[in-house]
Amino acid sequence: MEPGEIKMLTELQGIRRLLDAPNTANIRAANEGLQTLALSIETLSGRLFAQNGTVQDNADFLTRLRAELSSICALLQNASAYFNRLGILRASQFGAYERTGEFRSLDSPRRVSVQL
Repeated sequence: MEPGEIKMLTELQGIRRLLDAPNTANIRAANEGLQTLALSIETLSGRLFAQNGTVQDNADFLTRLRAELSSICALLQNASAYFNRLGILRASQFGAYERTGEFRSLDSPRRVSVQL
């Protein structure tokens, strides 16, 4: 593997470690890192496309690259699902109290009105 490829894998591993503890700061840092790496991956893709045939080193690197990206994708999906559920929980709790501080049931009274 070339030094640039090793650096790319190291940076992806760092991003994966950030997402092991998903909070706002870590997700922002991971997003910035992924945007930076997107250009490197695009350059790598062009270089590999220009080559004829596959070298074993390239195959090993691409396998490791795919594994890292798959892990990052799974961690991002889990973080997204967690924060979506947290938002739903917070919204339901916010709606459960009156301005006076008294608890209000989330069940709305059901009324049927018929006009003839």
